[in-house]
Amino acid sequence: MSTTKAATSTKTSTKPRYLSPNASCELIPKMWAANMERLGSLMREIPDEAAAEDVAREWMDEYYEVSGVSTVDGSTGPHRGAAAVCRQPEHRSP
Repeated sequence: MSTTKAATSTKTSTKPRYLSPNASCELIPKMWAANMERLGSLMREIPDEAAAEDVAREWMDEYYEVSGVSTVDGSTGPHRGAAAVCRQPEHRSP
């Protein structure tokens, strides 16, 4: 019995809260305005992130051109590449 008491005491109430029509008429515009403000701030962040990604991509492309490092499209520069440097020696069984 003690486990059921513990389980029921941790559950949150799922009963809907009653709001009078007057209270809901006052609260809904305030809630809508707050949600629209949050939505507006999120919508402003999206172009900022896209612009930051474009700037970072331009810097990386310029770095690849100057350094000759392998690019995302697979073209390589004068280096041997990570696969050649990190190759593990083969182990042969006796």
